[in-house]
Amino acid sequence: MYSCVNRIYIKLLCLGVLVLPGIVLSQNSQSHNISPLQTVEKVSVRSDGVLLVKGKPFYPFAAYRDPRDILMDFRGVLDAGFNTTHSYYFEDRSSVHNGGIPIDQDIIITAQQYLQAAHENGLKVFQGIPRDMIKARNINAIRQYVEALKLEPALLVWYLLDEPSIRKVSPEILRKINHIVKVTDPNHPTFVVFSGKTRDLKVYKGSYDIAGFDPYPIRGKKGKVDVVRRIIEERKNQISDIFPVWHVVQANDYRKPENGIYYPTPDQIRCMVFLGIIAGARGTCYYWWPSSTCDILKFPNVWNAIQETNYNLRNLEYILTAKDSDPDVILIQQKGEEILPMLVRKWQDDQYAFIANPSEREIMVILQLPTGLLEVQDLLMTNYDVYISNGLIKILLKPYGVYVAGISYKL
Repeated sequence: MYSCVNRIYIKLLCLGVLVLPGIVLSQNSQSHNISPLQTVEKVSVRSDGVLLVKGKPFYPFAAYRDPRDILMDFRGVLDAGFNTTHSYYFEDRSSVHNGGIPIDQDIIITAQQYLQAAHENGLKVFQGIPRDMIKARNINAIRQYVEALKLEPALLVWYLLDEPSIRKVSPEILRKINHIVKVTDPNHPTFVVFSGKTRDLKVYKGSYDIAGFDPYPIRGKKGKVDVVRRIIEERKNQISDIFPVWHVVQANDYRKPENGIYYPTPDQIRCMVFLGIIAGARGTCYYWWPSSTCDILKFPNVWNAIQETNYNLRNLEYILTAKDSDPDVILIQQKGEEILPMLVRKWQDDQYAFIANPSEREIMVILQLPTGLLEVQDLLMTNYDVYISNGLIKILLKPYGVYVAGISYKL
């Protein structure tokens, strides 16, 4: 829901927002047999797009790979506070046995070992399907693969494909794949990621349960991070149905990093994460290059920022998964120009404000509080200065700064 500044004061109930003119300032795991009595960990989607695992809300903080790129090694993922992971090993692996067997049993055994190792490390997995099965429309092989893995407790969702338009997989084929996966395993949603070049999402309707978007706006010093919010919101608005949206965060440098300088910067990565949340993402997935292309661990400032951001997100999970029938997205304007977005969410009797500055300049935002005794709790301590006096919260957001606060009445 969008709003002009004049409407904000009425809509937010206990928050009025003013942007004052003129103040924009300058490895090994052993496979084991699954008991026939083992019950599936059913994953469903709540009406507002939040995942439910065995009925409990779950927000995926996901990594596309462990930074060490060793299949059964989850040290990096765990170290950075992720709760969900993935490996391209399975998408890239040829699934057809050289001897003509319909599906190579080795890939199923390895996938079982991988999922069991992830479970032992407390991780969920968005599990990929071999791409040669998808492209060949090998329905029997897909059914066999899904059937063999669907009871693994680490399984969160089926990752059908990333960027189908780039990979030349038609919406019709994707719908057929989605159908066979869901018939074989009705207890786990399906997930497809669309590139920024996929402008018409309507043609893919019926081919996924969860839509991911990977707007990668940063090319060296060029690019604007607010593209993230705009693309996610635009694609969501193309379809009237409510469906979960996950944001694939750009954590990969398109150029070869020079002199230890990495783009996107740590501040840009953090800002993009929160811009995705403000746009309505119900999951956050980081993508960085394979270590053979660019080892992200060699850039400790970037890795430390990902760790810190995930730590903050884990502390905010109760808000991110709260059932809120009317979250309010407000585009704060100054002199007719949209300068930054704010999300207001409710949890119990409190309200939570998420503000992200997508620009390279400092911006001052004033939140006007109503009369009465209020408690303001800063929930995210990074890249801003805040001053509270005379019923006003003054927030100086530095370039790419993010502010999250909880506001409640004192008892």
